[in-house]
Amino acid sequence: MIHSYEFAAPAGRFGVRSGVDLADTLQLQAGRWPWAEVAALENPEIEIERSAGGFLLRLRVAEDVTRETANLFDATSGTLDMLTRLTMEQLGPYALLHAGSAIVDGALVAFPGRSLAGKSTLALQLAARGHLLGGDDRLLIGPMRAEGGEVEGVLLGLNARVRLPIDPRAGERFSAFVAARRLPMPGLSERLAFVAPHEAEMAPYGRRQRLAALILPQRREDGGVALEPAPISDIMRLLLEEFFAPHWPAAELTAAARAVAQVVPRFALRFDNSAQAAALVEKLVRSGFRDGTG
Repeated sequence: MIHSYEFAAPAGRFGVRSGVDLADTLQLQAGRWPWAEVAALENPEIEIERSAGGFLLRLRVAEDVTRETANLFDATSGTLDMLTRLTMEQLGPYALLHAGSAIVDGALVAFPGRSLAGKSTLALQLAARGHLLGGDDRLLIGPMRAEGGEVEGVLLGLNARVRLPIDPRAGERFSAFVAARRLPMPGLSERLAFVAPHEAEMAPYGRRQRLAALILPQRREDGGVALEPAPISDIMRLLLEEFFAPHWPAAELTAAARAVAQVVPRFALRFDNSAQAAALVEKLVRSGFRDGTG
């Protein structure tokens, strides 16, 4: 049976045609990215079919982009990656940043970094403290230009992931927040949970917000919590590692990343306790990014 889906886009809709039902895994991952199953699609941007190894995803762009996945969960994640790429290319001079994000007292804070750095945990901690979750793992930022200028984030509203078991140091408020919003995941890893914040707790798909700060999370086992200004070289290195913009020439992306690192306030956050780390981020925002480090 063929399943067809339409997803919101900056200009119109994106179409996905799939040889397998994605509804359950989309409920887990897509969050507030609006989508609906439809009767049929003639020219979908993305096609999914079963393959010998699992699933084959095909993105129709200037040249077909394909991706193999072993299971339905990864096929859905790959579909969202492709939809994010299409969104970014519609917007123009924007890049995808591998980052969690939250809107704290009206200020968009991004936590870029590698896997297990604590990006999702910090964004969720701030949501548990009454702030707005921006989304998990993917944040579009731009306009990217070498001459600098104000940078905004475009939020995709994707549900957050949290690794289990939760560290007791995360606090009872965080544990209760996650437990009340955790989605059932039958057949998937018991080491991972998806969290769907309530409507008033999460920014909708497509919301644009000036990027107020880049905070590099560095989770550690002990040593306390420390927040301090980050050298521009560290931000540049991380941005180039965690940016994705296949529609941009590498030299132009490097120049634009340097401009972002110069314009946006930048900090490094080392922490062994995510609750205390989130409180320090909150303090930093309320200081106007002038103090609150330590």
